[in-house]
Amino acid sequence: MTVNKISLVYFSPTGTTRQMVRAIAEALPMPVEEYDSPWGSLQSPPSCRRTL
Repeated sequence: MTVNKISLVYFSPTGTTRQMVRAIAEALPMPVEEYDSPWGSLQSPPSCRRTL
C-alpha cells in the first residue's frame, strides 16, 4: 500500500486535538488535508460520510 497524503479529520472545540494531530502530521513527509468538523456538522469529506 502506498500512502500519498494524510487526511486530518477531527473535532476540536478547544484546539488541543488540532494541535496534536498537526504535530504528528508535520513529522511525516507527505501532503496534508485538514478537516475540522464542528459538532453536528455534515462538513466532513464526502468519502467519510455514510448515506442514511
